[in-house]
Amino acid sequence: MMEFLRQEGLATYGAIIGTIALFLPILRERPKVEVRFVTNRRVFVPGASPEAVRAVSPYSPDKDYCVITVVNRGKRPVRIVKAGWKMLDGKEEKWCIASDTFFSSSPRILTEESPTTDFSVEQDLIDLSGIIFVWAEDGIGRMFKHRIMPRRRIWSHRIRSLFTKQIF
Repeated sequence: MMEFLRQEGLATYGAIIGTIALFLPILRERPKVEVRFVTNRRVFVPGASPEAVRAVSPYSPDKDYCVITVVNRGKRPVRIVKAGWKMLDGKEEKWCIASDTFFSSSPRILTEESPTTDFSVEQDLIDLSGIIFVWAEDGIGRMFKHRIMPRRRIWSHRIRSLFTKQIF
């Protein structure tokens, strides 16, 4: 009887370890993409006048920018095609796309050698208090997010908008 229990325990232990060993490489190969969001950034080129910066860059050194940074922490390359934010605008939620997404000439492929890319938007064009989260999307449609606004505030906004809708 004891011999049977020992063999059964050993078989169960082997099955658990075998399953972990099978799925561990799969979990390591998943993309690990992190999205960050910072505000109040300016373009600065040491030794260059503001006119020279405007001539070679689409960004003005006199304006503040919001920057969405996408970082690949995994081993597999990831191609980022879009980035933006979701925001509360009055009674509705809106999805916004960073303008850099449309004007970028080079593919944004994040690898171990080049793990980051940035998307910039003029800060004056965005209501920062209404941003729910920033996001980035890869070439096959996976979305990576970074939450800005607490969930409690979002749900209170949704409940409030239910009671303030007009019925025609």
